[in-house]
Amino acid sequence: MEKAKVNKYFAVLKAVLDECNLHVKPSSIRNMDETGLQLDHRPPKVIPPTGSKYLHSRTSGNREMITVIGAVNAAGGAVSPHVIVKEKT
Repeated sequence: MEKAKVNKYFAVLKAVLDECNLHVKPSSIRNMDETGLQLDHRPPKVIPPTGSKYLHSRTSGNREMITVIGAVNAAGGAVSPHVIVKEKT
C-alpha cells in the first residue's frame, strides 16, 4: 500500500460523504473481505529451464478449501477473523 493512494481514497470518500450530506461516525464505516485457502496445496519443487516464462507444477487435485473472513471499521476496530470450513451434511 502506498500512503498517497490511501490518502487519496479517504479524501474521495470524505468528498462523497460531504456531497451526499452523510454524517457518519468512523466506527459506522466498515469493510469486510474474504479469501479462500486451499488445504492441500504442496506442489513439488521444480527447477525450470533458463529463460522459461511459464512454470507448470502438479498438485494433489484436492480442491477442498476453507474461507477466512476479516472485517474492520474506519476507527481502527476489528473483529477476530472468522474461518468457515467444510462440514458434512
